[in-house]
Parts: sequence; C-alpha cells; structure tokens
Amino acid sequence: MDTLHHPLSRRDKLRIAFVFAVFMGLFGLYGLLFTQKGNDLVAPMIQKSLTQKLHYPIHVKTFTLTPSHFTLTVDDHTPNTLTLWGNYHLVPPTLEAQYVTHLSPHQGINTTPLPLSITGKVAGNAPQLILTGRASLFEGNATYHATLQWNHLRDCNVTLHNLPYQPIMEALHHTHSSDTVLNGHLGISGIKTRDFQILGRLHATTHTFKSSPMDTDDNQSFSLWSLLADNQGKIHPFRLHGDLSVTLDELGIVEQFVHYPLKTPLQAHLRLEGSSHQLALHGTAHVAQGIALARVSFHRLKPVYAHLTIKHADAGKVFALASLPAVLQGEVTTTLNTDFNRTKINVDLTHAQTNPTLLKQHYHLTQPFIHLHSHLKLVLSPQGSHSHFEMQSDVMPLAF
Repeated sequence: MDTLHHPLSRRDKLRIAFVFAVFMGLFGLYGLLFTQKGNDLVAPMIQKSLTQKLHYPIHVKTFTLTPSHFTLTVDDHTPNTLTLWGNYHLVPPTLEAQYVTHLSPHQGINTTPLPLSITGKVAGNAPQLILTGRASLFEGNATYHATLQWNHLRDCNVTLHNLPYQPIMEALHHTHSSDTVLNGHLGISGIKTRDFQILGRLHATTHTFKSSPMDTDDNQSFSLWSLLADNQGKIHPFRLHGDLSVTLDELGIVEQFVHYPLKTPLQAHLRLEGSSHQLALHGTAHVAQGIALARVSFHRLKPVYAHLTIKHADAGKVFALASLPAVLQGEVTTTLNTDFNRTKINVDLTHAQTNPTLLKQHYHLTQPFIHLHSHLKLVLSPQGSHSHFEMQSDVMPLAF
C-alpha cells in the first residue's frame, strides 16, 4: 500500500506545530539572550534591577551571555567596580562564578572611609548559594563564608587575619598611636529565621602603645535600638544567644571611644541571651589583677538595670588603669547597682598603704607611710547624692 501521500491526521499536525513552536521559541530565546543584540537588550534590565536593589544609580559597563558562560562588569559612576564571570547550567539550574570588586573610600555605594578589595567565588542554585572570599584592607585581610537561601542570608562566618588597627583609626579620623593588629573570628547563624546564634573571639595584639590626646566628643548617644532598628525605626522580633571572648593586650586602644586614657591588659567573656522583648548581658573580665562581674538587663532593648562587682583588684593597678599615679597600694572591692535612675556604689579598700613619694611628687603632700582600711558608700539619684565614708588607719580613725 502506498503511504507516502497519506493525509496527516489532526493529531500529527498539532504535534508538528508544537515542535515548530518550541523550535521557534528556543530560536527566539537564543536570539534574545545569547547574541550581542540580545545582550544589549538585557543589559539595561540588569542595570535597572541593580539600581532598584542598591538604591543607587548603577551602570552596566559590559555584559556577555552565552548558553553556558557569562561576564558582567558594573560600576556606580565612581572608581568602584564589580566584575562577575563564570559558568551556569539551565538544567538543573546551577551557577559557579568568581567575582572581583574594588571600593574606594567615601565613593558611591561605599559610604565608609575604608578602601576595600574583595575577591571570591559564588556557587550553587536559587535555593542555596554559597559565597566565599577574601577582603583586603590595608595590610591585613578578612576571609568569609556565607550561605544564602532564596537570596536571603542564612549564616555567615568572618575571620580576621593580622588587620592593622592604626590605619583603621586614622581612616575613622581618630588620633591613635600603636602597632596593634587584630585577629579573630565571628560566626552568625539563624539570620533568616531571626533566631540568632553568635559565636565570636577577638585578640588585639599590642607591643607598643602611646596614649593620644582625646578627640572632641561629638555627644552622639548609642543604643541597641538605634543599632538594630530598620529604616523606619522599627524592631523586628528576634531571639539571640551570643558568646564573645575578647583579649586586649592594651585596653588603651579604645580610649578614643570611651574618651578617657586607659592602660591595662584585659580578658573578657560576654554572653547575650534573650529576645527583642527581654535581653540580658552577662560579662566576666580579668582586669587590674582582679575579677569583674557584670550584668545588664534590657527591656525592649532599653537598659533597665545594671550590676557590677569588682573583686580583689590591685589598687595600684586600678590607678594605672585610670592613668593616674598609684598613690595607694592595697586591695579594692567595688559593687555598683543602678536602675538608671538611682545608683548605689560601695567601695572597700583593705590592707592599704600610702606612697609618700608619689603623694609629694604629684599632689605636693608630705606625710609618712600610712596603713589603712576604708569603706565608701555613695547613693546617686535625681534628688541629689548621699555618701558615707569610714577609714581606720595607724594615724587616726575617720568617719563622715
């Protein structure tokens, strides 16, 4: 039987039309996406999308897309540039790329005074992208590893490697003189679900330090609320568990932030636990050869109560901590309690003796060695202050 001229059925015609439509669709998609003309059409769409997301005018300098490879270079009309290139697969949708970015201080989208050069890799798919890289800053660098789920940050780990402290302070316009370098690690998980788990450590190594004149205080207040609020000043609910360890060879490196010259090593351990409704900070520190214990309670991120105890501190080291001559030697125990309206302070000085040489040199007082024990109680409130002082010495008792 001759079947060459057998008429096509309606089903066969539909099949042929469907295959032709798919073929033409793929051909059109290829022409739209993977040719130079198609790249030129897509580039403005990318430029508009980046501008909207970054809230800053972005310019696409080059864009090339082939069925398996892409290259993208953008800037923000300043020396800041980002170049991204790599391979991708449509089935299954995966991406493997590298990126390089250079950010100039106080230029374009970089509102910080810090110059940054960042190189890294990105790999994965839409449900999960992994970013790794290295950010170079002055003579040091930071490496990072971050995971994104559906374009939302899930977790992030950052490690500091020999980051010089003085150039950072100078970039922030703070007077400073030391050879301090920073090393440490910060890991944050639960970002997407706002159930934050934070683990961090910081070690500031200092061999030479010279106290600098205090910068002018700009009288700007700081609060957890201002740090965590969104652009509309609202706090989104969260839970938090944080564990931070800090070792400073020289506490004086933070003098410009506390506006007082300090001088002592410090080892501290901090824990933050709670939620956006109730949060508690617990801290322990080894300072002035004593132990400091602290607790601060927050209600809706505003401090409502604080307690501080310093046990068995060396009086001479306490004077040195405050950059004062050690006119007394002995042991100091201090407690402080405050609800930020009424404050109670108790200071006990035991097994103490004066230093006649330093008293004469710095305060022009002439007296012999005096052994003493003393107690000071101080209450501060909006209504005024009340104090009580007692001292027992080998000269005479004193109380007022």
